[in-house]
Amino acid sequence: MAGFDPEQSYGSCLVLTSDIEGLHRAFAAGMRATYGKVLVSGTPRMTRPRPRRNADGVTGFSVVDPGGNWIRVVQQGDPEPAPAGRLATALANAVVRADSRGDVRQAVLVRRARR
Repeated sequence: MAGFDPEQSYGSCLVLTSDIEGLHRAFAAGMRATYGKVLVSGTPRMTRPRPRRNADGVTGFSVVDPGGNWIRVVQQGDPEPAPAGRLATALANAVVRADSRGDVRQAVLVRRARR
């Protein structure tokens, strides 16, 4: 598409699975085969499985494909408990911010924004 910028894509889908680790390994293997490593920033990229704050603590990970489409993979089952304490909450917020933007430097902004 002329003028299309994958970084501005709103495309998204949700995948529910009972084997989050197996699906994560499969996506990681495909990314390594294509790019030589698992990309964690830019487009494409992939996050690691973790409890998702924006999904009530259900474990999941995201893959952003070369076209900028988000593939959100979520574990079927019970959510994990929310982090307790200010430090754990700040760390969880930093992980969400860094993962969702594909830029670890964004995690630093969580602390700076709270000052």
